[in-house]
Amino acid sequence: MRRASVMVLIPLALTGCITSSPPPASTVTIVRAPSPTIQPTSPTPPPPPMVEQAPPPPNSTTRTVWQPGHWRYTGIAGHLWNWQNGQYAAVPAGANAWIPGQWLHQDGQWVWQQGHWS
Repeated sequence: MRRASVMVLIPLALTGCITSSPPPASTVTIVRAPSPTIQPTSPTPPPPPMVEQAPPPPNSTTRTVWQPGHWRYTGIAGHLWNWQNGQYAAVPAGANAWIPGQWLHQDGQWVWQQGHWS
């Protein structure tokens, strides 16, 4: 009888040692809604453009175009404008030309119109 009870207890004791894999974690995908495009504005016109000498284009098999620099409004007192240097950019497929961005006077303020490919 004692031997039989031990034979029953051993399998019961071992069941606590058996581990099973936890169920796979569910995958959560976070998709951010695109933020609305906020056009930078300024109460004052930008300074005159800086004169830039475009460096030689990079050695590349990809066609590149020089995108001239422009002023960016910071809104920081004493340093309202920050010059963004020009750069070379690869021409995307199907694009013909780079149309530089510009500051436009609209409704009593200055609004930045972003450059784009055409």
